[in-house]
Amino acid sequence: MKTITDALWRLLRTFLQSPLRVIYPLSVLWTMLLLALYWGYQRSPDTFTNLDAMETLAAGHLDIMRTPVYPLFLLLCKSIFGTAHFKEGAVVLQHIFFLVSIYYLWRTFKLAGLRQWVQALLLAVYAFMPGINVWSCHILPENFAIVGMVMFTYCVVRLWHEPRVSTAAWFLVWLVLLIYLRPASIYLLPVMGVAWLLFLWSRRHRAYVVALAGTLLASLSVLGYMWAYEHEYKVFAMSNVGIVNRYYMLRNGAAIDTTLIADPALRARVVASFAKWGNPPAEPVNAYEAFPFCREYGVPAVLQVVQANEAAHRGKLLRMLARRAEESSSCKLYVSELRTMSRICKVVSPDMNAMYAVVLCYAVVLLWWICRYRRVPRLAATLFMLMCSAVIVAVVGAQNGWPRLLTPSTPVLMLMVGQLCSMVSVRARSGQEMDELMN
Repeated sequence: MKTITDALWRLLRTFLQSPLRVIYPLSVLWTMLLLALYWGYQRSPDTFTNLDAMETLAAGHLDIMRTPVYPLFLLLCKSIFGTAHFKEGAVVLQHIFFLVSIYYLWRTFKLAGLRQWVQALLLAVYAFMPGINVWSCHILPENFAIVGMVMFTYCVVRLWHEPRVSTAAWFLVWLVLLIYLRPASIYLLPVMGVAWLLFLWSRRHRAYVVALAGTLLASLSVLGYMWAYEHEYKVFAMSNVGIVNRYYMLRNGAAIDTTLIADPALRARVVASFAKWGNPPAEPVNAYEAFPFCREYGVPAVLQVVQANEAAHRGKLLRMLARRAEESSSCKLYVSELRTMSRICKVVSPDMNAMYAVVLCYAVVLLWWICRYRRVPRLAATLFMLMCSAVIVAVVGAQNGWPRLLTPSTPVLMLMVGQLCSMVSVRARSGQEMDELMN
């Protein structure tokens, strides 16, 4: 009992001496206000696909669109709160998860050696930015993606500063959760594989071996899932969302040649779509026609359309990607599907240009460090790889919902910003403190 009391007292003392003493009570009030303003759950087209996936998994099948983590969470909520109220219960739990993540984000900043004023500023942005916390009001996997990335980043930073096998095991849990939450997170596997090799190169520790082995096991599990998906839907993938996104980009770029479509029934549907909506369609949203096409004609038929037209229009595809990268720069980094919060985001959210500037500055500092000290700062290199990979996946692989794919990388981006801000403070100019920040 005394041990538990001492631990609680230490936790309270740490809380009162940190920025959390102000931010946490305000975060709780903000959460209660959101629950009051948006009681129930907020809907979007993706809400219904996740609910459909829940029913598909309950029937013992893999879903054609959604990987299992979030639908399984909804199933769990259904068993706890009942059919009538499970969506509201899921929203309440998501808000609780977000409040818990604030504490672990602060722990991450503290472990990384950020200045206290930097910690307070970044925590306030994370806790109160509408484009971050308001996703908890939706039946969407965004909340899980944001909170999961906070926990994932915390495990990585803690493993560098305080390597323990138990932390490596938790790292594996969050890695698997993120990958099976969104297939777009699959970039974490190669990035962390390289990162653990860098960590092991710096110092040999059993925790890094466990983390590397866990990353390899997670990779094998992904292959197993893809084989199971191929058995059910005849395509070696985790879902059909990537294929639909590629079709979307081709359709909106007027880069689909109907003579290259092998399936005559699907070809007739695409020709009819051209006649009805135009080529490219007047409204980009109409390019989502690939979703019903996958269900009606099969995922392999739609994949054949995509592959044939990508091969025939390589030059056009490169120009489209360049244009998309240019268009993304003026897009807001944080967005909301709620009307009032969306207006607030348009005012307070930075553009993606600001994120690009941070990544560029970080790259310059990283290069300067390597040239000056003739060694690679392991933690800084890992953060840089994670952020760059997230940007590439979002801009290249998504249709135009870049902020929704980049928002989960907020803890990584904030850690990079915090390191840069802490470096310019007067006391951080000593070699030892600079080493602590970068490593």
